[in-house]
Amino acid sequence: MKETDKKIYDFKSDVLFKYSLADDKDYDCRYLLKLFIEGILNIQCQDIKVLNPDLSHNHVEDKDMILDIRVTVASGKQIDIEMQNSSFSV
Repeated sequence: MKETDKKIYDFKSDVLFKYSLADDKDYDCRYLLKLFIEGILNIQCQDIKVLNPDLSHNHVEDKDMILDIRVTVASGKQIDIEMQNSSFSV
């Protein structure tokens, strides 16, 4: 592959994000998802459930995938999280 043919994909890509973090059966995916959520939201997760783990798209640039996550914190409170990725400039 020529240097000019290489493409770097953003982690916010729906497919990359979902493949990296949404596999409920994979310990590493669950661990990374826990670290990611705790780091961004500054919370301690007691339980994390991916509500729709089906990967219906296979191409990195596909859009319109939904990744909903339900997090339970120590107090028992549940938080629903949805990954959003929109293109806009500030």
